[in-house]
Amino acid sequence: DVFAWGFLNPVLPYIVDAFVTEKADVGLLNGLVGASYSLAQMIGAFVLGAMSDHCGRRPILLICLLMSGLSLAATVVTNSVWSLILVRSFAGLFA
Repeated sequence: DVFAWGFLNPVLPYIVDAFVTEKADVGLLNGLVGASYSLAQMIGAFVLGAMSDHCGRRPILLICLLMSGLSLAATVVTNSVWSLILVRSFAGLFA
């Protein structure tokens, strides 16, 4: 998921800028998008770690890879900052 994060992170301010009418809010909302990803990643690490111990590493890694791909595809069809925050939170859960 580092590839997906590194691929999306440089263009994220431009995506947020396309949704915002007040240009002064771009920095704050870009920070919220990044923070939502990191917070969800922190929560998901505990859950996925326990599931990996119980089910095995390979099935959990395959599920995470699939969900990361879906979240990148969902990023393309977002239509507001709040849907972008939701999609990036979903991506963080499976990072």
